[in-house]
Amino acid sequence: MSRLVEIYNGLPGSEPVKKFKDRATAVSRIWKAIQNLGGAESAEQLTEAATGEVAGAAEATTVTPQGADVAPAEGTSKEQASPAEPPAETATIGSCVG
Repeated sequence: MSRLVEIYNGLPGSEPVKKFKDRATAVSRIWKAIQNLGGAESAEQLTEAATGEVAGAAEATTVTPQGADVAPAEGTSKEQASPAEPPAETATIGSCVG
């Protein structure tokens, strides 16, 4: 629990405490203090920066269109494939016992 006190007291803008009532209270206060670090203005800036980074990444990875790389509609070979052979007969367990 003392580590949570150290974390909370190390956050800027928080009033130092000696101990917390319980772990849930400590976590709640630390979380609120962390959320208030940047303020609402920073949240907007982060959103804009993230959007700008994504758009910049999309521009950097733009690829010029290329022709389709597919097989021709008709094969070039004049031979046709033969039909598959039926499976060979398999021995049953009873026929192996002699």
